[in-house]
Amino acid sequence: MGRFGEDTVYVLINGWKYQFTSALKSKGQLLTPEGEIFYEEITLGTVNEVFNIVLTNSEDNIKLKLQTSPEFFGGVQGFKSIYDNNELWGNNVFDPSVVIEVTGPQPPTINEIKYTITGRVGEKETEVPLEKVEVKYYDYAFTTDDQGVKIPTPEGVERKIYTDVEGKYTIDIILPINGETNEVIPGSKLSLNYKVGEVSYHLDKYSRKEVKCLAGNNTPLQNIPIVLLKPRLQDLKKEKQKYGSVGTKQVKQIKNQVPKDPKAFLIKKIMQMVKKIGDKIIPLLLAMLYEFGMSKIQEGLAEGKDMLADAKCVPNPRLLQMIKLKNKLVRQLNNIYKIIDRAVKFVGIAAGLLSAFRIVIRVLKLLPIPVSFPPGFGIPLSVINKIQDILDKISKKIGQFTQITIGILAALIILREILKQAIRLLDLLDELIGKCAEESGGTLVDESGNVINYSSIPQTELDNALLASLEEEENDGNPGPPYLVNGFILEVQTDRKNPVGSLKRRYAVAKNKQGIIMLEGEKSFSANDQILINELKFYIQQNDLKAF
Repeated sequence: MGRFGEDTVYVLINGWKYQFTSALKSKGQLLTPEGEIFYEEITLGTVNEVFNIVLTNSEDNIKLKLQTSPEFFGGVQGFKSIYDNNELWGNNVFDPSVVIEVTGPQPPTINEIKYTITGRVGEKETEVPLEKVEVKYYDYAFTTDDQGVKIPTPEGVERKIYTDVEGKYTIDIILPINGETNEVIPGSKLSLNYKVGEVSYHLDKYSRKEVKCLAGNNTPLQNIPIVLLKPRLQDLKKEKQKYGSVGTKQVKQIKNQVPKDPKAFLIKKIMQMVKKIGDKIIPLLLAMLYEFGMSKIQEGLAEGKDMLADAKCVPNPRLLQMIKLKNKLVRQLNNIYKIIDRAVKFVGIAAGLLSAFRIVIRVLKLLPIPVSFPPGFGIPLSVINKIQDILDKISKKIGQFTQITIGILAALIILREILKQAIRLLDLLDELIGKCAEESGGTLVDESGNVINYSSIPQTELDNALLASLEEEENDGNPGPPYLVNGFILEVQTDRKNPVGSLKRRYAVAKNKQGIIMLEGEKSFSANDQILINELKFYIQQNDLKAF
C-alpha cells in the first residue's frame, strides 16, 4: 500500500488519521476524523519515525483536551487504543492494533541494482591527473519489516575510494531503481538524508566538487566525464574579489545621481564602513572558512546547500586562534553599527539606524529587485532612479524620516546587504568552531599543550540591535524577546540530556499560545540566540506554517 507515496493517509483505530507527505523534509500531520489538522511536524525521517514524533508530541495536548471534552480523540478508550500500543507504533506504523486502513498513491516497485561506473579526475586548466583524490558516494540500503515491506535506510551506506596515479577510479554504486520506468528514484521520494547518485571529490588544497553519476533522463551513466578540481587558493582569491567589490560601482552611481546631497557626510561614513566590511572583515572570514575545506561559499549559500556537511576540522591551536579573531571581528561589526547609528542620529534621523533600516525594508519590497540580492553585482541605475519615486509616495507615512534622501537610502541598502553577508559567514564559522569543539570532546589544546574547556572560552556576541535591524519583517522596532512569528512564540532552549563533554547544544523552539512546542530548530553550539531564532523563523516563513 502507499508506503512511500506522497500524501498517504493512515486511518487510526479511533477514527483519527495520520497523513504523511514525502519531500525534501517529510511532513506528518495528525488529523481529526473531519480532516482538520491537529498537529503537524516537518522534519527529516521515514514514515515510521515521523509517525512516532507526531504522536509523542501530541500526547500532552490530547490529554488536556480530554479533561474538558470527554469524547475528544475517541474518549479515554480511543486514547488508550493508540497510546497503550506505543511499543507497536514506535516500530511499525502498519500494526492493525493502531492502523486499520491506508489510502493513497501506490508506491513504485523499488529494485536495488549495482552499477559499475568509471571516471577520471584532473586539475582544472591543465587537466593533469590527480592522484589520491577522495571519491565519496552512498549506496542505497534498506531493512525489511515484519510484513516484508522494505524500509529505506535514511543515511544509506557511505563509500569512499581514491583515484590512482592516472587520476582514474571505478565505483560500484547501488541505486534505487523504479521497476516500471527503470529510472533512479530521487532521495526526496524515499525520505533519504543524502542525494541519490551524487558523487563528491575532495583533495587537500583543492576545492571540493559534486557531480551526478546520472544522465539527463535520470538513468545511470557508464562513465562520468572528467572532473576538474580547482586549487582552493584560486577560489578563495576569486571569492574575495566578489565580496570585495561590494560598493565600488554603487558609490559611483550614487555620486552621479546626487552630486550635491546635503547629507553627503552620512553617505561617506556609510560607504567607509561598507568598504571596511568588504575589504577587511569578509576576506578574513572567508580565509578562515576555506581552512575548513570550504569553497564557493557564496554560490553554495545561494543554492541552499548544507555547507557544514563535508567540512574538516583544523588543529586545536589554530581553532583557538580563530576564536580570538572571530571575537575581534564581532566587536568590529558591533562598533560599525554603533558608529553609523550615531551618524544617522547626528543628521537628524532621531530614531537611529534600527528604524531607518525599517524604511529600507519597505522600499526594498517595492523595488524591482529581490529583497536580498547578491553583493558585488551593483544596484542597477534604473533601480536607484526609482528610489526617489517610492520615497515621495511613502513620505507622508514615514514622518520623522523626511531626512532620508535618495543617496542615504541607496547607501543604507548597500550597508544592510553587506552586513547580512558578513553575519551569514560569521554564523558558518561559529557553527564550524562548535562542531570541531564537539569532535574534540568539548576540550581544546593550545600550542603549549594546555587543555582548555571550550565552554569557558569567552564568546563575543553580536549586538541585539544590529541583529534586529537586519530582520526582514517590520516589528515594533525593539530588539530581543519575545519573538512572534505567524502566531508562534520563539525561544532558545538548551539540550541538557545529550551533552558533549562539558558542552551543551542549544536550539530554537516554536510554541503555540498554550506553550506547547510545535517545532524545533537544529541543535547547535552557536553562541548567538538571534541566529538560532532566525533559522527557525526563516523555516516557518518559507513553509508558511501557522500556530493553532
